[in-house]
Amino acid sequence: MKAMDYRAGGAVWLLAVVVLCALVLPGCGAAGWFASLLPPDDIEAKFEFPEDKTVAVLVDDPSHLVKFSPVKYELAKRLNKQFLQHEICADVIPPSDIMKLIAVTPGFARLSNAEIGKKLGADIVVNIRIKLFKLKDADYSQIWQGKLQTTVRVVDVKTGRLWPNDSLGGYETKVVETPRMEGNSSPQFEVKLAKTMASEMADVIAKYFYKHPGKPHDALPDKVMDETP
Repeated sequence: MKAMDYRAGGAVWLLAVVVLCALVLPGCGAAGWFASLLPPDDIEAKFEFPEDKTVAVLVDDPSHLVKFSPVKYELAKRLNKQFLQHEICADVIPPSDIMKLIAVTPGFARLSNAEIGKKLGADIVVNIRIKLFKLKDADYSQIWQGKLQTTVRVVDVKTGRLWPNDSLGGYETKVVETPRMEGNSSPQFEVKLAKTMASEMADVIAKYFYKHPGKPHDALPDKVMDETP
């Protein structure tokens, strides 16, 4: 009961503030200011895994776009971490186990996602296919601007594809880009840039599978707020 009284009191206080601002601020100013106070809307998960499942993240690069092996490993590792952090699944297969399986399995590239998942002891495979990867627009350029894009598929090792059902090629992610930078041609910088993109892509993909806050509400543009009736 106390909690309900507290929430009610808070709502009355906020309403009083809005009314006061409506009297003080001209035009739509109060509405814009009030919108900026509202909490962001939650974005629903695009797909939720069945309960108590072990997941293997398999990063695939059939076109050999990635020249830095740590990128795929880093993407899988960071995605595993987010899966556990947000309780998206019960357990994950370490990327090191996948690397070991690749090393001891002739014809690994010909195996299906389901076959790989079974060999790893996983219930579900999240297949991430590299669609775009570059650190520069051209090899000779002095301007660095990393770009990474992937497609994502979720496969049950027993029943087949779970998500998405409307795209044979998988769900296409947005392009993750790093800011334009000039200079620095050291190999360490290249690896750092690639790992940064892998980390950001892991964040993008993980959010497909759990509810998360959207972008904050913006206040109305200044030119609208300045208008008077």
